[in-house]
Amino acid sequence: MEGYGGHDIRYRIAIVDDEYLVRKSLRKMLEEMDLPLLCIGDYSDGVELTEAMEAGTKAELVLTDAVMPHMDGVALTRWLQEKRPGVKVIFFSGHSEYDLLREALKYNAFDYILKPVDRKNLYAVLHKAIDVLEEEERQKKKDIRQFLTANELLIAGYMKGGIPWHESLDMGDRPYCLVHVRWDKEALAEPEKNQLQKAGKNLLGQVGFVSVLEDRNGKKEGFVFLVFGTDNEIWRKRLKEVVHQVEEKGSFLCRESENSILVGVSGIFTETEKLPIAYEQTIQTMKKEETIYRESSQNQMLSEVLSYIRQNYRETVTLQDISEKYNYNYAYLSRVFKQETGKPFIQYLTMVRIEKAKELLRGDSSLRIADICDQVGFLDQNYFSRIFKKTVGMTPQGYRLHERGRD
Repeated sequence: MEGYGGHDIRYRIAIVDDEYLVRKSLRKMLEEMDLPLLCIGDYSDGVELTEAMEAGTKAELVLTDAVMPHMDGVALTRWLQEKRPGVKVIFFSGHSEYDLLREALKYNAFDYILKPVDRKNLYAVLHKAIDVLEEEERQKKKDIRQFLTANELLIAGYMKGGIPWHESLDMGDRPYCLVHVRWDKEALAEPEKNQLQKAGKNLLGQVGFVSVLEDRNGKKEGFVFLVFGTDNEIWRKRLKEVVHQVEEKGSFLCRESENSILVGVSGIFTETEKLPIAYEQTIQTMKKEETIYRESSQNQMLSEVLSYIRQNYRETVTLQDISEKYNYNYAYLSRVFKQETGKPFIQYLTMVRIEKAKELLRGDSSLRIADICDQVGFLDQNYFSRIFKKTVGMTPQGYRLHERGRD
């Protein structure tokens, strides 16, 4: 998938401004820039972006106005620093807003641009931010390479349940999956085994950083490739293509023996503690002769997700968290959820919260609107009132008075 200027997409950017025409203008500027960026959405204030991020939206860059209602640029920067510390925030503001800028820079805002936003200035700042992101990525790869080299045996032992979890094994919340390659009958000759390991690492290296862990389990032998990548549908599709190439290469190398090559792939995880779950998934997918971790029946999956929402709508609920809790493919779950409910996850969650708010408004008249807002999971009372009015057609207080008049 290509980004602006024909580049492969490497970074996602969100625009936040309360003026529609400004957002539209900035999107157009981005589309015309020769940068590896994709705008994943534009939002009218900080609350809208934080709600979207809590529902699973991801971005490496945020371009935000300093002054907005409900949640301004400084409050947004503070939230991102606490909840999404890797995101680079770029401000645009007027000459009179230097106090806000200084405050934002305290919370590690990356840079700022004066209004009106000049195309050349925006390009220069974005280019600088991308350079920093690329350098951070190189450093992360270096760090993870050193970590894996030093802890390979411990990781392999923990993955297969041979040793208990220890915090020193933490891989830094980087998205990963396991690709397990095993031959089913006799031992492979050493040259074929080396060729298979090298081919698997080279092929999977096309989609992410790869570490190879040997696997011996009784008479079964194989390799587990630990692949670090990104949790999105494009990456998963590319991974599936490469896994098929690994299968083909393995079958070719084993053509003169009685071996069959079995391949299993886990879901995508971020927590190192879930390595044993990922390993077990690879075994299960081998048994089912599937090459990508199973996607459970839609009815069962949807039932579990809807039940989880009903029980946890008061909390910060994201589709990403649910997919990891039940070991579902996030992209697949997102697609099925929208297909079956007719709404994206965040819209459905908002609908549930509004329905619960209506129940509370019809019930205890002593409950303050702020209390109801908090009880149904909204972060900001003004945002809650605005969404309630947009959904129901009247304010929360208006709805309460209306319902009371019907009794």
